[in-house]
Amino acid sequence: MCNIFSVKNVSYKDLLKDLLPKEVVERLPRSFDIIGNIAVIRLSDDLLIYSEYISKALMSVHKNIRSVFAKKSVSGLYRVSELIHIGGEYKTETVYKENDIKFVVDIKRMFINTRMSTERNRIANMINDGENVLDLFAGYGAFSLNIAKNRDVYIIASDINDVAIEYMRRSIYMNKLKGSIDCLISEASHLAKSLKENFFDVVIMDNPTMIYSFIDLVPRLLREDGRAYIYVLDEDTKRIYEKVSELNMEIKYCVTVREYSPSKNIFRCELYKK
Repeated sequence: MCNIFSVKNVSYKDLLKDLLPKEVVERLPRSFDIIGNIAVIRLSDDLLIYSEYISKALMSVHKNIRSVFAKKSVSGLYRVSELIHIGGEYKTETVYKENDIKFVVDIKRMFINTRMSTERNRIANMINDGENVLDLFAGYGAFSLNIAKNRDVYIIASDINDVAIEYMRRSIYMNKLKGSIDCLISEASHLAKSLKENFFDVVIMDNPTMIYSFIDLVPRLLREDGRAYIYVLDEDTKRIYEKVSELNMEIKYCVTVREYSPSKNIFRCELYKK
């Protein structure tokens, strides 16, 4: 058992310097995610033997943390993380705040990325009152609620993960929104075929790893003067420019949102019809 007391102005790694081998501490990640009162940290298999020390250090530095999970990978159609409980209470549901919005989520049943909060707020500020918005890979509603919080808009928010959609509905009731959101459970391609053509002022597609399989849906959905914000995972933007030109559309810009790996970045690209 490790005896770690609550301290301020130090990192969790500082607390472990005298408890674990130096090479182990050096390999521990500097950053981790706090989702409500749950901490999620990425650990390789050989570091899991130090789980008790790591979880106690995290909970000592951050007194609001009640549960700690190790994250191994994100996989499958729902992009759900493989998680291992390493300390504190075993609970996967929590409520967290982002840009003054409350979200209720289950970290084991849906994809959650709290590091995109600034990006989602930025997109929300690009939306105008009165616009029709399609959030095609909405998940638990992170983009949709950020937009509807401060904009009088109509949003269709869709995802294939029925659990994520149910949690989105719960979050909608927890917040005072200016806009309205219809939540739908559907595969993106099937939904796109059933929606009215040229109806949306804005289409949002936040599915960077699979975007090339769905980008051809955009021209059918957008109004002539509409725009799409899509997120792309790639080494550079060459491929996305080539793909968009095939769709008789143009890219206004592509900017790097964040680094994904040493060789790949996530880009946000704004598209519009020619």
